[in-house]
Amino acid sequence: MSINSMKCNKNIIKEIKLFHVFDDILGYNVLFATNYDLLYGLGANHWGCLGLGHNQPFDTPVIIPELCHKNIQQFFIGGDFALAITEHQGVYGWGCNNSGQVANSDHMEGYLKPRPIPELNGLNITHISCGSYHSLALTGEGCVYGWGYDRYGQVGCGGGESSCRSPHSAVPVPKKLHFKHNNNEYKIKSVYCLSYSSFAIAYTGHVFSWGRNYFHNLGHPVAGNVGKPLMIASLSGVETVCSTGLITYFLSNEGSFGTVYKVRRKLDGQKYAVKTFDLQAQADFCDQSQLFKELNNLIKIRSDYVVHYLNSWFESDKYYLQMELCADSLRNILAAKRRAFGRQTAAQAMNSVEFFISCQLFKELVECVQYLHSSKPAVIHRNLKPDNVLIARTVRNGRYLKLSDFGLASLLDTSIAAANRDALYIAPEVIEGQKYDHKSDLYSVSKIGEQIFDFDLDECLYQSNNRAINTCVTKLQEILLRLGSDDPLDRPDCGRVLDRQCEWSIDECLALPTINTFDDLVKNLQIMFESDSIDVHYVQNLLQNYKSNPIEWKKYAHFDTN
Repeated sequence: MSINSMKCNKNIIKEIKLFHVFDDILGYNVLFATNYDLLYGLGANHWGCLGLGHNQPFDTPVIIPELCHKNIQQFFIGGDFALAITEHQGVYGWGCNNSGQVANSDHMEGYLKPRPIPELNGLNITHISCGSYHSLALTGEGCVYGWGYDRYGQVGCGGGESSCRSPHSAVPVPKKLHFKHNNNEYKIKSVYCLSYSSFAIAYTGHVFSWGRNYFHNLGHPVAGNVGKPLMIASLSGVETVCSTGLITYFLSNEGSFGTVYKVRRKLDGQKYAVKTFDLQAQADFCDQSQLFKELNNLIKIRSDYVVHYLNSWFESDKYYLQMELCADSLRNILAAKRRAFGRQTAAQAMNSVEFFISCQLFKELVECVQYLHSSKPAVIHRNLKPDNVLIARTVRNGRYLKLSDFGLASLLDTSIAAANRDALYIAPEVIEGQKYDHKSDLYSVSKIGEQIFDFDLDECLYQSNNRAINTCVTKLQEILLRLGSDDPLDRPDCGRVLDRQCEWSIDECLALPTINTFDDLVKNLQIMFESDSIDVHYVQNLLQNYKSNPIEWKKYAHFDTN
């Protein structure tokens, strides 16, 4: 089932607060929650992953009663099953369970409806990672629980190398894992499940790995699979693990601007982001001044366009910044967007829905940067990139994007040189050490815009079957080329880009149903007015979408022959 074949009432779409798009071998699936805390699913449903107790497809939303009014915070998808975390860290599982994927030892076959996993109650589960048929759950205290298919020892309980996928190679109940090295027990800050192997990063930056090791992808100087978490002795200071199952990369994020953690305050249960700075590791004056510069910028800039600074304190030679917690980053959204809309390559043109969403993302990005540049005094971000454009957890005034990481921003001062940034987004004048102003940010906006729209501006080839989109694309490419000009004077300010939005962006009208006849118009209006709430703007656009046809006048009008 393709994304384009799915149908959803516009009024429901307006109420969506959380959604998750994923695929199975037969097509795409969508799970989403509304502001009324109702949970819906639609899609291919091949492995019963919509939680309906069967594997029949649906192209329209179907309510999932077991997940309604549970305040689901996040979905996690495995090869043939799904999990979700509630507001109070409860965990639900559903889908295929023939290897204990949803941690239900009583029913090891069939397609299961969502049910709570009681073994995880009260454990303060903050994150889950799913492999093909196994999962790891991380608690706020740094403990890890594993369950599911364990043929290669990927669960981490000491199993491995069963002859086939069967209940005998399953761990159907969550088991606590232990991370020991030289008689020391390590607390874990992040977990990663691959198809048949697993990784965990400790708060110390050390990495543990276990599971299938056919290609020595676990990083251990031993042959054969590993049934329990084993530390990779040669690594430290690791922040992220990236693996294909054949090759594994360990990435470090050690910089002068701290590390960010997701935390929950015990007093009121609210979740925040806390950025920590090790003052001993940053003893030189330059690093200290940059640290305090970030704090000052966050204090001065308070709006819906930037991440909110809330509190700060010193403790044990560390400096802490408490900020609002965001849902995700633009980098992760863009990494999933193409696939979510069924495009295989960047060369494939977007449909009208994806292009409309892309236009909205770009518009909000430009508005965020415009806010900084129009501040008094003006602010240059100096580190614009998709990682530092975050998605708000609580949407206000219809806005989703917020700018973060002002560690490299300072009040407008053209004599300050650049430092420690992603070279892809740095303007030429900054790289060359010349004086620069706020227009260096516009170069970064251009590069982010190319990624939002999947453009290759060096080729400028883009054709869809929609003439309106093609017209907008031509204007948009022109604007992005100017924003990315080597000459800062050629780059238009954000206000000028937004003034031309009607030229480079499509509106909701293009997503309206086709109205060829007056009967089509009446039928669509009847559908609209069956709802308890009416979107007047949508009705107006629907009426404007109908083109009067003289042939139909005779059918409905009575003419005076005199």
